[in-house]
Amino acid sequence: MDYQVCFDAVPDWKQRPIWICGLDVVSLGVIRFLERNGNPARGILDEGFSVPVRIAGNDIWPVDHLTEVPKDALFVITAFREKQQRRLEERITARFGPEAVLTMSNPTEIRIEASGKCNLRCPSCQVSNHGDPEFEYEGRGFLNPARMEEILCKIDREIPQTPAIYLFSLGEPLLNPHLPELIRLVHAHGYLAVVSSNLSLQADLEELVESEPDILKISVSGFSQEVYRTTHAGGNVGLVKENMQRLAELIREHDRRILVTTGYHVYNNNDGTELENMKRFSEELGFLFQPVKAMYFNMLKRSGYYPFSENDRRFIESYYDQPETILSCPKPETGDTAVCRNMRDKLFLDYDGTVMLCELFHHEGRFRNYLDVSLDEIRTWRQEHWICRRCMAYGMHLKA
Repeated sequence: MDYQVCFDAVPDWKQRPIWICGLDVVSLGVIRFLERNGNPARGILDEGFSVPVRIAGNDIWPVDHLTEVPKDALFVITAFREKQQRRLEERITARFGPEAVLTMSNPTEIRIEASGKCNLRCPSCQVSNHGDPEFEYEGRGFLNPARMEEILCKIDREIPQTPAIYLFSLGEPLLNPHLPELIRLVHAHGYLAVVSSNLSLQADLEELVESEPDILKISVSGFSQEVYRTTHAGGNVGLVKENMQRLAELIREHDRRILVTTGYHVYNNNDGTELENMKRFSEELGFLFQPVKAMYFNMLKRSGYYPFSENDRRFIESYYDQPETILSCPKPETGDTAVCRNMRDKLFLDYDGTVMLCELFHHEGRFRNYLDVSLDEIRTWRQEHWICRRCMAYGMHLKA
């Protein structure tokens, strides 16, 4: 992403105190740009915080801290969601005027599957619930550095405005022995690197930390093994917590700026004490705790195209507060519906470079290799695809 072009719209930006609004990938890119240009950001304002915290070298403040900010400040809004962007724009403009706001839209999000394999079989994930008719999961492999370099060179030519490369989709990146090299390649091409892991495996965490991914997300759904194993099936939360502690130690030892977030998937059996224990544990390590309501991800089953299995039904009825909203096929939407964000501004590549519709495992959801196809051809394929049309007709794209 060319941050210089964005800031050129504000001639005196180097002389003004700058605040970032919204903690996300774009905000980290802005922070690095400002540091290189001698005017470091004063901090980050985010609606998700009620008290000031310092995480991965970043000072994060509640939005109410606006009342303490000097009148000559410049606010760079990078909030991920458009509604949040508008709220922040309105609030800042009312107090500081429109000339105090620089809004950076969210450019294309590129997800490249570093690993075609996963060590867990979580029932809410398509790795477990996709079904044989949809996608053959066995026999999948890993993204190799040579192919990654070819992909990145093509991205340089076609989508240079992207701020980051997400090295995951539904696989477990740490299974790929080349992951640190992939992260270094991403950095060499000028992009931020984002990795997500369940951390329920033995891995070379020191080499991972040395490669310094900009964001490392940890996927977890409980604090005790009794609860965790029901939703992160096949995992060991004791090992996860050991790896989390080791990560924190290595980040300090190697003095790396890695924003580690604990993505806590909330089901109806892991709220309360389980959540609070993981929140406390995570924050003591200096990690950002981000609870999110767990979703059941299989849009073709949810739209009624494929039936739910008995195992699907038992799991959904056991661990979701309103199972009927998942199991009951909705009526097709009428009138205009919002365009799917996956179609509009995301690109999904499998571990071998094959273009995919989205994070949907289906044999017809695979196109051609990204190296052999244009962006216009990808857009046309998506717009005309029966899966995308069905997903949007039933409003499934609004739940993804």
